[in-house]
Amino acid sequence: MVLVVTFFVVSCGKLADDFNFDLVMTPDWSSEFAIPLINSTYAIGDFFGDSAIEFVQTNPDNSISLVYTSDEMYSSRFEDIINIPDQFFNYQSPFIAPPLPPGSSFEIMLEFPITIGAGSPEQRLDSLILKNGLLQLAGQTNLNRDVTELTVKIPEIIHSATGEALVMVVSLNNPGGQQTNVSYDLSVPISDYKFIFNNTSYSTKNQITLECTLKIVGDNNPDQSPYNFSVTGSFSDLEFESLFGYLGAYNFSLTDSLPITLFSKTIGGGIEVGPDAIDLIVDVKSSTGMPVTFGTEYFYAYSPVNEPNIVDVYFNGAGVPNLLTIQSPDITQVGETVETHIDFENNNLHEAFNIAPEKLFYKFVGITNAEGDSLSSNFVIDTSRISMQLAVEFQIFAAVSKFIIEDTVDFEFDKNIENIDHLLFRINTTNGFPLNASIQVYFADKYFHVLDSLITDPDQTIMQGAPVGGPPEYRVTSTVHKMTDANLTSDRIKNILDAKKMILRAGLSTSNEQLVKIYSDYTIQIQLGTIAGIKIVNN
Repeated sequence: MVLVVTFFVVSCGKLADDFNFDLVMTPDWSSEFAIPLINSTYAIGDFFGDSAIEFVQTNPDNSISLVYTSDEMYSSRFEDIINIPDQFFNYQSPFIAPPLPPGSSFEIMLEFPITIGAGSPEQRLDSLILKNGLLQLAGQTNLNRDVTELTVKIPEIIHSATGEALVMVVSLNNPGGQQTNVSYDLSVPISDYKFIFNNTSYSTKNQITLECTLKIVGDNNPDQSPYNFSVTGSFSDLEFESLFGYLGAYNFSLTDSLPITLFSKTIGGGIEVGPDAIDLIVDVKSSTGMPVTFGTEYFYAYSPVNEPNIVDVYFNGAGVPNLLTIQSPDITQVGETVETHIDFENNNLHEAFNIAPEKLFYKFVGITNAEGDSLSSNFVIDTSRISMQLAVEFQIFAAVSKFIIEDTVDFEFDKNIENIDHLLFRINTTNGFPLNASIQVYFADKYFHVLDSLITDPDQTIMQGAPVGGPPEYRVTSTVHKMTDANLTSDRIKNILDAKKMILRAGLSTSNEQLVKIYSDYTIQIQLGTIAGIKIVNN
């Protein structure tokens, strides 16, 4: 409602389109004449233009709400939240190779467990599908056999297309046993592979097995058992396409602010919002297959002019922590997005709006698996993310007392104004809105030094508020007519010839400073004209 009068005052929007100040500058030749400048009727929709932030909503009872919608906030993709660090391992193992007649062969398998971690100690990884990664192995043995073949197999790493386990083969031949040690070095991209973990017990959680099989061919070289075998390796540059299991707790945040443009021109005064007038609606979209709980690090309303300047916002009443748990896709909805819609009707925004806040500031902090149920199953894909959008629905139901708004517009008189001896502005209003307005217009130079004003009595009521009935409708019962004159003499006109700015200030109050509602059928008729006196010079 304040913004409605703001539009009246600052002559913008539809009102500005109807105003024709050029008529004052180019009059017909007469010693005194009347010029109509505005003669129009306005409804609530004429003073609000729908935008990405604010739009006007007509409720089922025809009352009006202003709806403020935030930009959509996005978390990082979970491929950036869940980081799989490089994995390193290093093993040494003695083994015995029995005496072998030439031409015969013997196989021995050495097994080494490798634990894969994605950064959270309580995680249970069931499967990991990679889109990037590299496995590197290096080692040596002092086996002194002419012909030896090393087969490295990891049964839990499966090729996504063929379904076959990862296998690598390398020769460890040592002809005549002349080398003290035989080394090997292997490197294989694993971007097309997936890890399938065997979590049969806590001790094997997140483990895969490196199977190193030595196939030794008999020869005449001396037996020097026991022999040693070493392997050093790493999984590096691991990036997942999808990840399944219990993934543990990860934190992330969503931070933004929401302008309340209704109060953007406020410089002082009081407002009392009616009960249950404001709803806070939170919409969350998640493609993350984990339970996510949000709290707020801060959520407050801020006014630069009205104390206490900052009011903390609570979703479920003062002092109750702001918590919300969102819906997440289940295992049958991998790659899909699930929406959560929460209407916090018990919020304390009516208290926050009593300071006429310029903005709401908030930081949401999300945590996955807040309950710590390690027996549950989660999933994420690389593109999984969470988005959040807020809406504040303010049914215009409030009482206003000595509420002051101010705006500045560019302004310049036409030189023909020098031929005018005096200007009498006459404002006729037939007001169907429950709002009083006292208005002052200051003319200022380009440095904002005030040269003069339009209204000699700044407390004069220009627009009389219509009377209002009782609860629960708080409807206007009749329109009110008010006529106001403002006179500019020739001396005062000279004062403002160099004016470059108009500073427009309005003091607003609801009828009898009582609670009122605004309805879609309210209108105001404004008739603005001027009577101009012309200087006539006789030659």
